[in-house]
Amino acid sequence: MTPDQYRKPRMPLPSFLIIGAAKSGTTWLQKCLNDHSQFFVPQREIHFFTRHRTNFTSQAEANKWYESLFTHAKSDEIIGENSNSYLSTPGTAERIKALLPNAKIIALLRNPVDRAYSGYCMQYRNGHATANIKAYLNTNNPKLPQIICSGEYCDKLQEYYDYFDRDKIHIILYDDIRKQSQIVFRNTCLFLDVDEEVNHSNSQRINSRSRQQCSPFVLRLLHRTGLIHPIRNVTNNSKVFAKIRQVFDSQIRYPELPLQLRNDLAAYYENDILKTEALINKDLSGWIHDNNTHPNNF
Repeated sequence: MTPDQYRKPRMPLPSFLIIGAAKSGTTWLQKCLNDHSQFFVPQREIHFFTRHRTNFTSQAEANKWYESLFTHAKSDEIIGENSNSYLSTPGTAERIKALLPNAKIIALLRNPVDRAYSGYCMQYRNGHATANIKAYLNTNNPKLPQIICSGEYCDKLQEYYDYFDRDKIHIILYDDIRKQSQIVFRNTCLFLDVDEEVNHSNSQRINSRSRQQCSPFVLRLLHRTGLIHPIRNVTNNSKVFAKIRQVFDSQIRYPELPLQLRNDLAAYYENDILKTEALINKDLSGWIHDNNTHPNNF
């Protein structure tokens, strides 16, 4: 045997990463890819290059853990990963380049005003925000700053263009998903050097805010008392709990975005939209037009 034959085969690693932005269609894309026979994308967001990389005693140990997440991929499947924190966390592009130098990058972008409101609604739905929408969406001192800053795309994307060639970066606009999802998915498959399957219906829908869910008030109470995680651990996959939860579940009514607050957000983001447009070479004038003419375009 040659020395190479004694070496343990290298574990498979992702060849592409969906980096965000949050609330911009990333879950839709992940589900579409997993419906395709040639892709393997873990169901949950991993956040390896942002949140979990410091949880290990060495980089080798961290890499081994990361590799273990893809062991169930078939030999002929193209491996990918979806973690929204990769776009919003500075320094992530450099870390990805170090471990995955040939990776392809997919970024999904949404009108930042709409994205901010959707981000607030998610935090409200999960019990992390109250009905005082102005406290979370004002641009001076928001209670959850990440809701606002996650929509400032230019500098975040520039980091990826600094480390990856342009032909390795694929930009998807949320508006295009809503208008022509089939074309968006086909172009994504072509970017990943895979043909779209003829029998692939691409029927996944963008996440909706209108689904039944436990009252945000109840969730805030559970968060404050520290009971949320113990209850979830006990009740996950419990049929009895599913019946009980139906009593508390209701159609969530979200606070509306006041016109003045929307206008403030539009003014705040306008310069970054123009810079992002120049960076990615895509027409984003529709975002500015929508922000000036449609007070509640959600």
